Amino acid sequence: MARTWAIGDRIEYHNVILSQKDFDQEVLFSWEFFGPVLFEPGARPSFDDFASTTVHTNPDLARRQGLRGTIAPGTMFVAYITDMLLGEFGPSWAEKGRLSVKFVGPAGSGDTLHTSATVREIVPCADGKQLMFDVSIVDQRGTQIVKGEARATVP
Repeated sequence: MARTWAIGDRIEYHNVILSQKDFDQEVLFSWEFFGPVLFEPGARPSFDDFASTTVHTNPDLARRQGLRGTIAPGTMFVAYITDMLLGEFGPSWAEKGRLSVKFVGPAGSGDTLHTSATVREIVPCADGKQLMFDVSIVDQRGTQIVKGEARATVP
């Protein structure tokens, strides 16, 4: 039986505790997969040179920028929200869903993140109903890290 949705209903994603290991894996993933997109052929710097220029991988640079240490890249946050929505709506969300986010605060090693989506509006559409969500990621102190909106279509 399909879930009945109402304004104010929530989807929540388990608490994720960030660790430096997570960042190292993310950096390696994004370097291997996005490096060719970021640089012209033959112009890609060594990883050490690249890593020294970002607050995601260089703790000294992050502290000089006023942060307490390296911070998680935005792609991690988008992945947490996407995983939550895919878990609720399955592959149809990847085909018909939409997500728009704004990064409003940093999160780093040791932070615990809570991801949620709250139904803001329900609109009839040709395929059933379109659910409009406010999405959010907050840390253990209640500080918002990401805010945005998502759409999902349900029968």
